Amino acid sequence: MDNTQEVLRKYGTRIRNIRQENAGQIAARNRGIQEAQGEIITFLDSDDLWLPTCVGKTRASLAEGPDGGAL
Repeated sequence: MDNTQEVLRKYGTRIRNIRQENAGQIAARNRGIQEAQGEIITFLDSDDLWLPTCVGKTRASLAEGPDGGAL
């Protein structure tokens, strides 16, 4: 077992940790979508890298609407 729970506890209520039996990646994503409480859902897989400005640029682009600027 890893120390995920210990690391997440440091963030308090800023992060919701949802646990379920292993049912594969699609089931995990679907569960995450069902539990989501925000307006925007995005995925960050283990082989992805987000630059520090990624979320801000994405939010700004979405706020501009479907004809907004490209990222």
